[in-house]
Amino acid sequence: RMYEPAINHYIEAGESLKAVEAAISSRQWKKAVDILSTQDSNQVLVYYGKIADHFASVQEFDVAEKFYLKSNQPKACIEMFNRAGKWDRTYKIATSFLSKQEVSALYAEQAKILEQQ
Repeated sequence: RMYEPAINHYIEAGESLKAVEAAISSRQWKKAVDILSTQDSNQVLVYYGKIADHFASVQEFDVAEKFYLKSNQPKACIEMFNRAGKWDRTYKIATSFLSKQEVSALYAEQAKILEQQ
């Protein structure tokens, strides 16, 4: 595929979000982040989430955390750390971004899952 020329053409045409989509499709994560960093719209949040999903899938948890939080998805970040068994990071994010009731519910649910295993 011809993603690189497409990305550049989208940028030149002022179609930044299309450029981001092309960068993500071609797995050019840094380029996607670079383009997103020039945008100030709420429309970019979904793209930061996709980038976070990628970094979570390759176990680059620090990078994934940054983009989950940037995309306003602390629960996705918490789920990632739960799956990875990183309880201290789960707790840190949960207590920073969720209400006390949500934290309690999260840990009750996690306890049920562990009990079933």
